[in-house]
Amino acid sequence: MQINYILDKIIDYAIFSLAHTIDLDICNNQNEVKFINATENETLELNNNQQSSILEGLCLVSKIKHYSCNKITYTLNYEEYNKINGIRAFIKISKEPSIKELTSHINSINNTINTRNLNLSKQGTISFIISPNYTCASTILYSLLKTLNNLNSNIYLFDRSPLNYIDGIHQVLFNKYCNNNKFEAIWTSRPNIIALNNPNIKTIKQAISLCNRGSSITLSISSKNITSAISKLINSKICPKNLSYLLNLILFQSSPKDDIKILSVNNVTRQTLRHPRLSNKLLIKAINQNLCHPHG
Repeated sequence: MQINYILDKIIDYAIFSLAHTIDLDICNNQNEVKFINATENETLELNNNQQSSILEGLCLVSKIKHYSCNKITYTLNYEEYNKINGIRAFIKISKEPSIKELTSHINSINNTINTRNLNLSKQGTISFIISPNYTCASTILYSLLKTLNNLNSNIYLFDRSPLNYIDGIHQVLFNKYCNNNKFEAIWTSRPNIIALNNPNIKTIKQAISLCNRGSSITLSISSKNITSAISKLINSKICPKNLSYLLNLILFQSSPKDDIKILSVNNVTRQTLRHPRLSNKLLIKAINQNLCHPHG
């Protein structure tokens, strides 16, 4: 998906110059774009006309996840911070892997995770797959589903744009099934696992409502660490006490080169989530001290 002329040019230049981040500092006295890569940074000054065009385009960047350049798809992660006299925005760029690369990654994950010890189909529970890298979280999810898939399984996977097609799994596009009635229709078929690949908060809330009624939910989230992922859910009005009863397993991978950590949720962490004055500091302490032992 393209955005607008000026912002397209900026993103294209960032891709060609191998920049992984675009730093936009836009305010009354200063309009600056910085391209950040592994070796050196470049800075570009903007005029007033370019500034207004970029501000319009940033509204679109925050809503899209993928950008196409020379028939290659890139993932855009957008962060924005308000200033007194303007905004500071960061656009992080990462290349989407090819189907061949994805298949290779999925197969390598299958060889490192013993799925026999993972009870992802436990009724009335929710499991999280968390990684700062969108592709890592997605491929772990696809890998697990591919391994768990058999003639007796009834698995539904919700995704905006499927990374890979798996025979025997019901793969559903988010834009088709995005309301409670459609989720209800899926629930009546009694699936073993309902999986969601990088869903939005609204979809997570709908899934949790099914989880409360006995469904098994597994979802992938792109977040820098476990604490940030859970904090985001709580800040989005998802009840931490409810999470404490539903949480099953958490799988975390910080980068494709790192091992996948499979973590159990113990009673101390559950009790912390039920604390009447739960703070982010208390949540970080509980996770760092208690959510650190491999499952099984």
